[in-house]
Amino acid sequence: HYFIQSNLSKMKEENIFKQYSLMITSTDIMFQRIAESLASTASSAAAARDKADGFNLCLSEYAARESKVIQGELVDYCECLKAVEDRRQLTLETIIKRRVESAPRQGKDDET
Repeated sequence: HYFIQSNLSKMKEENIFKQYSLMITSTDIMFQRIAESLASTASSAAAARDKADGFNLCLSEYAARESKVIQGELVDYCECLKAVEDRRQLTLETIIKRRVESAPRQGKDDET
């Protein structure tokens, strides 16, 4: 009777040991999968960072190009404004000159 109980007790211990071994193995597998997932996530994050860097570079280049275009347009616009102002000034001077030339001279009229 003692021998049977001893054998049962030993079988229970072996069974518990096997269960713990299985739990440890499955935990190891689970941690390995988590590690692989983290590595994959890190790789994905690095790829996403690379894409973001590329996108930011594209945006910077686009902004620089647009800035040059806008600066060029502003220069053209300022030159245009200057030309219009010069023409206006010249026209104004011409009008004043004509009025002065066409106005009767009072000094000559007074002599007669």
